[in-house]
Amino acid sequence: MAVIYNTNYTHNPNSYLTLAVQRAAQALFGKDNVTVADNMSLAGIAASGEHDVLICLDAQRINLPLIRRVRPAFKTMILWTFEDPFMRDFNVENAELFDFVFTNDPSCAEYYHGKGHYLPLAASPSIHERSVVPADDLEYDIFFAGTMWPNRVHTLRKVIAAFPDARLKLVCPTNEFLPPLPGDLASLAIQRPISHEAFIDFANVSAVTLTMFRDYASHGEVSQATAPGPRFFELALAGTAQVVEAPDSMDAAHFETVNGIALARDANQVVDAIAKLLKQKDARLSAAQAAQKSVLSQHLYEHRLEKIQSITGADFGRRTHAIAPLHRRRRLRVLMCTHSTIHEQAWGGVEVYQQGLCTLLARDVEYFYWLRRGNFCRLTTANGHELERFDVPEVGWQEALCDAPEEMAFSSVLSQYNIDLVHFQHLGHHALSLPIIAKANGTGVIFSAHDFWLLSARYNLLNHELRYVEAEVRSVLAADITLKASENVEHGGEQTRRAFVAKMLHSIDAILFGTVHSRNLTHEIYPVLDSKRSLVKGIPSPDNTVPILRKAYQPLGERPLGVAIVGNFLRTKGADTILSLIDIAHPDHFVFHIFGYLSPEYEAVLTAVPRANVKVYGRYEMGDIDALKVADVALNLSIWPETYCISLSEAWQNGLIPIVTNVGALGDRVEDGVNGFKVPISRPSMVLERLELLRSSEPLRHQIMQNITPALWTHARDYADDLLALYHETAPRREMGVSELRLDAGQVHLLPHASWRHQAPPRHIFDPPTARDLSVELPVTISDWFSVQGAECYIDDICHHVFSDLDEAVFQGASEFHIRGWMILPGVSSAGQMFTVLVGEDPDSPMIFLECQREIRGDIAELFADAPRRSGFSGKVALRGKWCEGRFRIGLINVVNGQGAFQLIPIQIEVEGGQIRSIVRSAPSNDLVLSDFRRVSHSDGLMRNVKLSGVGKQPMHPYTAGALEYFIDEFSGLLGDLPLPSGPETPVMIRGWMFFRNLSRAGQVYGGLVSESGEEIIFFAMERMARADVGKVYRDAPLCVGFRGAFMPREGYARPLDGVYRFILVDVVGDVYGSRLTDIAVTFDDGAVLTVERTDVQPHDVERAERLLAAKIVS
Repeated sequence: MAVIYNTNYTHNPNSYLTLAVQRAAQALFGKDNVTVADNMSLAGIAASGEHDVLICLDAQRINLPLIRRVRPAFKTMILWTFEDPFMRDFNVENAELFDFVFTNDPSCAEYYHGKGHYLPLAASPSIHERSVVPADDLEYDIFFAGTMWPNRVHTLRKVIAAFPDARLKLVCPTNEFLPPLPGDLASLAIQRPISHEAFIDFANVSAVTLTMFRDYASHGEVSQATAPGPRFFELALAGTAQVVEAPDSMDAAHFETVNGIALARDANQVVDAIAKLLKQKDARLSAAQAAQKSVLSQHLYEHRLEKIQSITGADFGRRTHAIAPLHRRRRLRVLMCTHSTIHEQAWGGVEVYQQGLCTLLARDVEYFYWLRRGNFCRLTTANGHELERFDVPEVGWQEALCDAPEEMAFSSVLSQYNIDLVHFQHLGHHALSLPIIAKANGTGVIFSAHDFWLLSARYNLLNHELRYVEAEVRSVLAADITLKASENVEHGGEQTRRAFVAKMLHSIDAILFGTVHSRNLTHEIYPVLDSKRSLVKGIPSPDNTVPILRKAYQPLGERPLGVAIVGNFLRTKGADTILSLIDIAHPDHFVFHIFGYLSPEYEAVLTAVPRANVKVYGRYEMGDIDALKVADVALNLSIWPETYCISLSEAWQNGLIPIVTNVGALGDRVEDGVNGFKVPISRPSMVLERLELLRSSEPLRHQIMQNITPALWTHARDYADDLLALYHETAPRREMGVSELRLDAGQVHLLPHASWRHQAPPRHIFDPPTARDLSVELPVTISDWFSVQGAECYIDDICHHVFSDLDEAVFQGASEFHIRGWMILPGVSSAGQMFTVLVGEDPDSPMIFLECQREIRGDIAELFADAPRRSGFSGKVALRGKWCEGRFRIGLINVVNGQGAFQLIPIQIEVEGGQIRSIVRSAPSNDLVLSDFRRVSHSDGLMRNVKLSGVGKQPMHPYTAGALEYFIDEFSGLLGDLPLPSGPETPVMIRGWMFFRNLSRAGQVYGGLVSESGEEIIFFAMERMARADVGKVYRDAPLCVGFRGAFMPREGYARPLDGVYRFILVDVVGDVYGSRLTDIAVTFDDGAVLTVERTDVQPHDVERAERLLAAKIVS
């Protein structure tokens, strides 16, 4: 049988791949020959011995100790990587545990030391196949979904600009290690993951689906794959036409096996391919159908598994014969998890039972104990010798559902000592999750139900009035009320606990009960036990407590009737009833012999007034059978339904007649008037009646003693033999490996919940959107820059490192970026908004903008008369992800009423691995200041120098308070020394200046092309630049009055330029705009410039241009 195991099972949104591989394997090898495993089930499946082949999928979060644990149990171990080459180094390191490695990237096969084979992922008909949708029924024109690696952001922005009227469906999740999305993309995209089913459905109803490959190294140095991933095949099967953007390093041969694919090598080719498919509907339909046909014939997971079988030669069949128990050369290793042992100061029946097993099975079983007390767990031998101790936090003895410290310590013991089986005697003090951890380690799991701990934290099933009402036990609502009344546990506590126990019971192999009553009641609460081995075995008494000769009948004569009370003297054991009985019984007729531990509250009562007919012996030593010979009758008057009661067996074995309460195991085991008597709970008068009857009727006492036979109790040797057989049947059928496996509840796919007394937190399908405290664009709109390097400022500290010219301390590094200082603008009394910008050394790297908090700085107000009250600022941010690594210059931006001031400070930082490693002081040159200002001022999210369908993003109206002054200094092929563009890939260069009189703000300048032959106008945005010469002529000219552009006629808006176009200038400042139609006319042929010339401007030309412009303005 093949076991399919996804090592990234719960963390990866691509876990559907496991389902795809499973269905393909079942189709190929038969449904009964394939099983799927996760961290919780893998070791248990391996231990069953039914499986020879393990296929590990993905390996991104592989648990190496778990793989080492199961390695001996499989004949063939196969690893199929999904994240090569990005995880190559990690996967290569782990490949030593596997016999074969199949990698999803061909460039990685050679790294696996002869084990590697290239095997691409594929598609699944049951998950991905959809009928190709006709053009008229499509819901979207363009669809893309994927993590927003930086290269994908660049291409998508080009697509958005090229197809402004297209019906888009964009799903663009990002994370804290990637740059935030630009504003234009963020406004259109769903920024959280969608289900895989929705992904396929969206693709199916879209005319074109865009597939883009990753070009980003989130860790390591590898940034690109060399072969397509699974979505390439999945989308082809989904019935959509696919445009694929792949780097040149990815061989085209990988795509040629699927027909109908449009392969693009850059963003411009992507735009061209999309435009062609949107325009040619029949071609789109043919492409989608051809791609689907190709995948069905060559690229299903069935095809991949056939290749795996061919290369490995592994047997994927299932064993049909019974798997014999494993023959071991050593004793079986059994760990008993319990609340106490015979070696502790206080012990009872459970501890006696445990010690009996250690003695009876010592030749065949090596026993260990797992104990928890206070703030440590202990591993001991059967004789109490401590082997290891583990520090854990202290928890209440009945509190914990999950507890990671204990779970991991417990797991490590199981795997390091190669424990074969865990026999749970009691989970008091322990986390209820331990049976799950045991099964996840591949051990056998047996549970002995010595009480009703599984049913309730009130394990004796007594309600808040200390009464046993079985109907209340069956109702979880009634149990909740009891807990609320007795322990003030919020309603829902018992329901939470029982739900977890029901989950935990799936991990046990067998459960042992003392009586039919306890078995039936537990099964009624937990029907999952109906599918488990559930045995009623009783509890054996130790051999040394069974007399060699039974006690013979002797008439009482004149002596009083001896009454024994054996075991712990507690309220739950009927202590109150016994005290009342002593008070009402005639002291000359009865002598009460109390053996065992006395609860302090009762010890005071019994010793306060000495009574001749009450003898207290103290703790009853195991095996001290002679002590019981003084009695004739034994009382077992528990007020709760005990699950067996060893002291009842001891009474019978010593010839004592039991009087018991008619509840639980006591009521089940005693036949009233035959081998003892049964009385109601808390009825001392009825107990006295039975005692008087036995005292006064010798024939009755004689007959009952004759009815007490060995059939009434469980015999130790028979029990031990049956239990040993169960051990062997439950223990692993294959040898398991020794490893340092430290599992906790989270690693086996549980939502860790510390205590049932508190409700579990809700588990959301989606995490809430991550709030980003940084951006890659200017966070606010700046309509004009009025100061560059003209502010007064000072930095108090960077990352809490204070600068000093005298004795500056060595910077020790920091886990986050922090800045604090002050900044004022001469002549400006408003503080405005404050931002810090980190400018990377690479001119193509994104800006990192951080909004700072303004702070009151009274010290600055004393130095500068016009300083605003809040002249200080501070900000901090965590710099995560490789895009935040490198050396950064630090700039400050002060924005007052939409106008900005830029200041580059003489400090730089080095960032590596999310840590600020060093701080460097370096004064910037003027050229560097201007260069960084240019980068910062144009990081506003506007795509420049490509065709745009409109201008501005907010409602606007014409500016009427002043003239729009302009001048064009250069225009390719017409003005200045710029030649005519030599081809369609050569930009049209423009330079000049432009501003509104009486406004003193530069705004954003657009160039426009007004068609002479059609009702069409196309725009392109240009850069603003400082022009000191204009300010000498016009006193109200803004600082950045100049503009320049390098227009690419074939990029951007997917509308080809053909014919004659007049050039128009448009200036947008906030919510106003203005335009000037120039006398320049440009003739294009499919985007290539043929001529540039001057032509007269007529009034009707101006009117037409303004009308077309107004139609593009949002009003």
